[in-house]
Amino acid sequence: MPDCANHKAVEAEIRNIKEDVVALETGMSNMSSFVSGLDKTLAKHDELIKKSFERIEKTENLTDAINEVTTEIRISNKNQEKILEALKTSQEDHDARLKVVEQMPANDALVRQKLVITVVITSLTSGAVGFVLSNFSR
Repeated sequence: MPDCANHKAVEAEIRNIKEDVVALETGMSNMSSFVSGLDKTLAKHDELIKKSFERIEKTENLTDAINEVTTEIRISNKNQEKILEALKTSQEDHDARLKVVEQMPANDALVRQKLVITVVITSLTSGAVGFVLSNFSR
């Protein structure tokens, strides 16, 4: 017959082992739940990272588009400056021509006055010379 003291010790050891197995199974169940929760959290983080990269890509595309628009605006501004400079030059040319055209009647009047004065002086001088010559020739 088996030794009773030894038998009780073995049964106690078996009970301890069974309790340890139950504790391990509970721990594994908890660990499984924890791992499942981690998997869900990782999936959420993966999705967030994916969306973040998509946003970054969209932001990069928008930045590129803004840079293109900025470049086009700079070019447009330079073209407008050139056009403005050409208009100023053209305006100066038109102003100079207009000034000449506006002064033409005044210049014509001066020419007429000089002509009239010259004709009057020439006539008076001719008359005086004719008078002097007619008086001395007699």
